[in-house]
Amino acid sequence: MVYAEARRACGWTAGLSLALAACGAWLATAQTMERVSGLIPTSASAALERHGAWCAVLLVLCPCWSWLAAVRGDALRTKERTLWLVGGADAWQASVSQVLGLCTVALVSVLLLALMIEWRAGATTLPRELGPAVAPHGVWIDHQGLTWSAHTPPPADAAMLCVPLGLGSGAGAATRVEFSVSSLGSTRRSESLIALQGDACVAWPADTSDTFDTGTTLQLRTMEPAARVWLMEGAHWQAAPEPASTASVELALRTLLLLAVLAAWAHGLAMWMRPALAAVVALLTWGAIAFAWSPAWLAGAQLPEALYTLRAGSIPITIDAWSVADALAGALVGLVLSVRGLARGAAA
Repeated sequence: MVYAEARRACGWTAGLSLALAACGAWLATAQTMERVSGLIPTSASAALERHGAWCAVLLVLCPCWSWLAAVRGDALRTKERTLWLVGGADAWQASVSQVLGLCTVALVSVLLLALMIEWRAGATTLPRELGPAVAPHGVWIDHQGLTWSAHTPPPADAAMLCVPLGLGSGAGAATRVEFSVSSLGSTRRSESLIALQGDACVAWPADTSDTFDTGTTLQLRTMEPAARVWLMEGAHWQAAPEPASTASVELALRTLLLLAVLAAWAHGLAMWMRPALAAVVALLTWGAIAFAWSPAWLAGAQLPEALYTLRAGSIPITIDAWSVADALAGALVGLVLSVRGLARGAAA
């Protein structure tokens, strides 16, 4: 049944959405190929290529897949009602087979688009995001610098500490910032070029477990005497660089979870309202919750944050088992709506 529903889902709507997503991803990567010399490093440019391509894919697939699921649900409720009744299938079998069929097509589509994005963007390495770090924020940094002590141990595989900075004044279009960390009598320094906004990162010492009683000392300062930058909130840890294709894997998994939830919701709502309205309600409901609230329990709600992380030049945080469980729970809610509506239509 799942195979049959997957073949039905591979109609003109699915094919058109896949073609539009592929064209959008191709154009998005082409538009971000030009690098700003001296301001955007190669790794950041590669991250922007993937960021634009995945945004284009999401903008096409989300509404198209919601519409496709709603149309399939409406067809099951009206035109194809006798097929599952005469065949002996109950409402659960009919709804589950259709939703799984849609998810199967979505899985194949997302995999093909991910391969195209990787082939177009090329191979490079990006650091992986590990999570937030404790650091001061909301202060100006000038040539005198700001010094503080770190008392919270980093994650086990942390290789870099990054703090976000905003360009202040006195340095033209960009300014150089020195970030240093002192531990066990040795000091590591790095320089970063901040243009409007960017991260200053420094390599973290390999073993600082014995220094947290007294504190590992960190310092930020501008290289130009008249320049200053604004230290913003959002310090974070990064791991050693990994293949940039890992970022597409993380985004592909989140995209698939999102499409599964949207397909189930739109399919279930189509049993109670018109297909167009069901698709719009499912999409807007998820969008309002994800972008306004971003709860951890909503499958795919981490997509905006993951895209922002990739745009900043890092691989998003690894997806966890709870996100998969949330997607299954969200899809189950849509399936319950579908079964209830289908059973009510059959009884009528």
